[in-house]
Amino acid sequence: MEDLINDYNQAYHALSASPFTSSCIIYEPDNRKEGTLCKMELTGFDGYFFPHQLASDLSSFVKISTTVKDGNGKKTGEGKLSDGKEHLLVKDCDGIIFFEKDEHKYMLFCELKSSYINTEIYKAKDQICASYIKMKALMGTLQKFNLQDFVPIGIIFSYEPNSEEKVFNSKIYQKDCNSFPEKLRMHKRVYLSKSDHKKAFPIFNMDEITMYYCAVPSGYGEYSVNISRILQDNNEM
Repeated sequence: MEDLINDYNQAYHALSASPFTSSCIIYEPDNRKEGTLCKMELTGFDGYFFPHQLASDLSSFVKISTTVKDGNGKKTGEGKLSDGKEHLLVKDCDGIIFFEKDEHKYMLFCELKSSYINTEIYKAKDQICASYIKMKALMGTLQKFNLQDFVPIGIIFSYEPNSEEKVFNSKIYQKDCNSFPEKLRMHKRVYLSKSDHKKAFPIFNMDEITMYYCAVPSGYGEYSVNISRILQDNNEM
């Protein structure tokens, strides 16, 4: 993997990936208010951390390619498909990490949420998937990158749902007890196949991916967790 990262850093040096040993920090600068989750430390592994702004910078082409002007020169349509629907590739996650563990290479996409509301967890899933689609396209420009060598995974970090969120979610779960947020909360891991993505990403090339959930004690602005606790404990289920 080192050779691949070296080639990436040579090609895209202004947004180079940084090696880390033992731990890395995922930071969401927009979550700075009291009672919000703004920083996660992942420990127990070595790897490469890509700049926080990379995911959003990869959306620039999407925004440029969807911006049109009306007869008065006013910009319209940014972040929209030609049929007016939201362009899902403008969504971004909070952290992108490449690492090797237990003889597997991983592409890890992280998203921090301060609440476990049904709509926010769906949004987190889409942010991770959209970032994966853009990242594999970027890495695909490099000769040493082989998509088949990597296992794509996502981790959603959030506080456990409080009483109000449980009431809100229960109304939705009554209609769909097999919803992604409920399965993720219950099992801490959800495998999403290509067919599972057809509704959210009908025209984009999305691959299978496993989503993990890490619950954070309520009110903690910063939290630390060992990557093995998330991956190995859930894989034993």
